[in-house]
Amino acid sequence: MAEGTWARHRYTLKEVQLSLDCRQVSWDEGKKSIELSQVQRISVGLETRTLQRLYSGPSMPNDVRPHHWFSLHTATRSFDFGAVPESGDENEAVVLWVLTLQDILGR
Repeated sequence: MAEGTWARHRYTLKEVQLSLDCRQVSWDEGKKSIELSQVQRISVGLETRTLQRLYSGPSMPNDVRPHHWFSLHTATRSFDFGAVPESGDENEAVVLWVLTLQDILGR
């Protein structure tokens, strides 16, 4: 099971996990999740309006660099996840999550 500590929209730290059957990503101790079958694409960086607004203001985050975010896009909304130092090497964490999710979505 993939897991790690990530910053999410509203900028709170959450433990994020990929389910054992690789069908969903969950956070908030499993209270919230997204079915990967709903994901239409994945982006890296500040593509969503939420992240663009977060980094355009004076109180932009210091612990998540702009290229350490990835977003899962569905038909109705996007889910943003940012790698923080607690997740280990942030570059490696983003690359591993994105490549893993792209592989799953491509099946």
